[in-house]
Amino acid sequence: MSKELVPLDQIRLNWKSHGAALRWIGVLYRRPKAVEEIGESLRPLQRATVVFRMYVHALPYLILLVGLERLLLFGWLRLQGSPEALGPLSMESARQVAFGLVVGLAGGLVVGLVVGLVVGLVVGLVGGLGVGLVGGLVGGLVGGLVGGLVGGLVVG
Repeated sequence: MSKELVPLDQIRLNWKSHGAALRWIGVLYRRPKAVEEIGESLRPLQRATVVFRMYVHALPYLILLVGLERLLLFGWLRLQGSPEALGPLSMESARQVAFGLVVGLAGGLVVGLVVGLVVGLVVGLVGGLGVGLVGGLVGGLVGGLVGGLVGGLVVG
């Protein structure tokens, strides 16, 4: 009775896609290699868009969990000297949570994209240059030897 997963690149920022995005997050935690393989088939911009959309779908739950955590720590357990100064439902608390989420999401996206692009470029350049140089060298040597032998035999 499980629903068919919507393809990653078809997830949008709407209520229809919300359940699919949450199912994909569940699959990511259960089978990260499978999701990574699917993600590698996407273009870099598509991959970044999918990651952003998944974060947006997870954001309400992150806010809820952070709010409950702050309520538990600062409200019920009273870990601060003055809970009224920075209560779990105060505006300062909301600003801190929002700032932490924005910095974390933006930092994660930037680091992920930069590392992905740098690694992709390095592997592509090293692999491409290596194959190109070796291919050119071997092709030149073999072509020169064969051409020289055939030319020498024909002329001589």
